[in-house]
Amino acid sequence: EDKEEEKRARGPPNPVVEAVAKPALLRAGLWSAGSEAHLSGECSRCHFAHCAMGCLRARRCSLCHVPHTRPSEKAPARVDYCRRYAECLYDAAAGDIATFRAAASALSAQSELLRDICEGLVVDG
Repeated sequence: EDKEEEKRARGPPNPVVEAVAKPALLRAGLWSAGSEAHLSGECSRCHFAHCAMGCLRARRCSLCHVPHTRPSEKAPARVDYCRRYAECLYDAAAGDIATFRAAASALSAQSELLRDICEGLVVDG
């Protein structure tokens, strides 16, 4: 019963994220259990996901592995993580720019750095 209530609180799933982005991010090790609440803004970021070793809990982590970078957080590890994330989304969209933009827009709401990198991929594509 708690899980159903939790799903209702998050609202409807984003079809592009669910069908295209999430499977690719799972395969790449860039999605965690805590990432499920990202679209609703009810998540808490994992401070280890972007580190060189990554998060030891990986998919089982209850914290969000979607980038949550502030404009001032431009450390190389964070930039690299956002770049890997953006490239994974781009590859998952398989050349469909509208799909890429929809996924990037939904997932980059809490990361200006990820938004900028995604936009760069569209321009440089």
